[in-house]
Amino acid sequence: ITLIFPIIVIPYLARSLNQQCFGVLLYALSIGTALSLLIDYGYVLSGPRDVSRCRSEPLRLNQIASEIMASKIVLIVVSFLIALFLYQLHLVKEPFYVFILSWVYSIGLGASPLWAFQGLERLRPIVLLELVANVLSVVGIIVFVRSNETYYLVLIVLAGCRFLVIIWGHWILFRLYISFVLPSVRAVFKNIFNNFSLFFLLSSVCLYTTLNTVFLGYF
Repeated sequence: ITLIFPIIVIPYLARSLNQQCFGVLLYALSIGTALSLLIDYGYVLSGPRDVSRCRSEPLRLNQIASEIMASKIVLIVVSFLIALFLYQLHLVKEPFYVFILSWVYSIGLGASPLWAFQGLERLRPIVLLELVANVLSVVGIIVFVRSNETYYLVLIVLAGCRFLVIIWGHWILFRLYISFVLPSVRAVFKNIFNNFSLFFLLSSVCLYTTLNTVFLGYF
């Protein structure tokens, strides 16, 4: 369904929206995707590794998972401050409400609990959630986005469905597998520092995939 999603949605939006609205929408999605890399910060790679190493040690598992979750909260705040700074410098060319929706969408992408389920080797719940979210996204876009005036609803639908995955996914984690333990500030920032190399690696790939759309949209 992840591969089918753009095949269905993109042609539909291209027919329903004019060139300007379609371009603004793609620009907003690109910004959201770029910001999501900061929020994810490479934990999509290191998270499963760290969780799998200590999944038989409940106390250590709670500590590692809690540090990653707390780090993502810090990164969400940082991403908003950076994005707001760029907007104030007029480096982001889109309406303010669309910019906010782009940032909310980035949280939906970057704060996914997929890393925890992968490390625990309990993929069935998260796969089902992703499937439901993708189906709802397709249905929601087709139902609600009918004209140029409603193009921003694409971001609302996508962000809403991603938050469905985040909320239900974390609820399953806390109910069945993990107990959140408030980590120290030092542990959180040490975790972020240690993961910088993976973040840099993924960001380098993003330079010639996602960010090229952002740069072209600015000019």
